[in-house]
Amino acid sequence: MNHVVYTDPKSQPNGHHWSFNGDVERPTFSPSINIVGQCHYFVRDGRIEYCGDSKHELAGKTVELPDLASIGEDWS
Repeated sequence: MNHVVYTDPKSQPNGHHWSFNGDVERPTFSPSINIVGQCHYFVRDGRIEYCGDSKHELAGKTVELPDLASIGEDWS
């Protein structure tokens, strides 16, 4: 499942936001993204590093960030 990562504090009513390194090819966001009780991960240098507390088969693993166009996602 795709998640939106907000980099502008005005985008979210609660003010939560993440820093972005500006690299669209190998992005890094900080701090971690935590969908509480479901999925917890870091995006660093174009890879998703899933934390051990994620509740799915990728917990504890690192994978390349997928190309959204290659999996049929249209974010335009």
